[in-house]
Amino acid sequence: MKKIVSEEDLFLWVRQNNRKGFDYLYDQHSCFLYGIAIKAVGSQQYADEVVAMVFSKIWNSIRSDKTQSIPLKLWMIQVLFCTIKEFLDSKGIAYVFSINQFPEFGFELTEKNL
Repeated sequence: MKKIVSEEDLFLWVRQNNRKGFDYLYDQHSCFLYGIAIKAVGSQQYADEVVAMVFSKIWNSIRSDKTQSIPLKLWMIQVLFCTIKEFLDSKGIAYVFSINQFPEFGFELTEKNL
């Protein structure tokens, strides 16, 4: 049986370069982030790339956040959305991002390069 870890402890572990903490974070949240990514980019290959970029950003930037001002999962979603936008821009794929019916969101790809 896996031990349940609080978001605060998980945040501190990853912030302290604890690889096991990061692996736990990945195990707990990668499927969730992948589901959002695939909905946004419409391609398994692109979603894989986006999620890899997100976890790289998390690993490299979490130490610069001295306090956990928002819940960890919400922060990871913010990182994901920014990464999706950067990724689509880098591929030259036009999109419209919509949160008109929050918490539902949409990345409508207006140019299919998939």
